[in-house]
Amino acid sequence: MKVIEGTIVLFGDNISANSILQPEHSLTREPISEKMVFPDLNRENSEQYRNADILVAGEKFGYGSVREDIVKALLQSGIKAIVGKGFAPAFFRNALNLGLPALTSREAVDSVQSGDRLQVAVEEQRITNLRTEQTFTADPIPDFARKIMEMGGVEAYMSELMKQS
Repeated sequence: MKVIEGTIVLFGDNISANSILQPEHSLTREPISEKMVFPDLNRENSEQYRNADILVAGEKFGYGSVREDIVKALLQSGIKAIVGKGFAPAFFRNALNLGLPALTSREAVDSVQSGDRLQVAVEEQRITNLRTEQTFTADPIPDFARKIMEMGGVEAYMSELMKQS
């Protein structure tokens, strides 16, 4: 059972893919650095981001692009899971494919305050706010998608299927 526990960084609604990682960073061979992720954050939020393990977001997180390097950048910057009110479909699929758990729960998002710690049980699709001790069930996703998420991405999932055949 994969359980992720960590400090959150809180974002609002309508966070575009380009505000996560600007397009020009996708066109270079330069490794993605922490400074490239969320480049427009103010200093206070940047400190919170650097200490975060779990990103909590409002509606339409990651809209506007199908670039999978946006998810890679989040993973490289230390984000281990995302809990949101809603994700852009392409962003959600990229997160799933690359093994970044992205769970949808309006109630969980509404329960958090900046600096809270969450526990995310990926297999059970359960989110616990460790400050309030409230537990929330994420919106259901299809079994195959949940298995891909549990296994850490589509590559691991396909590898396991190949072993079974």
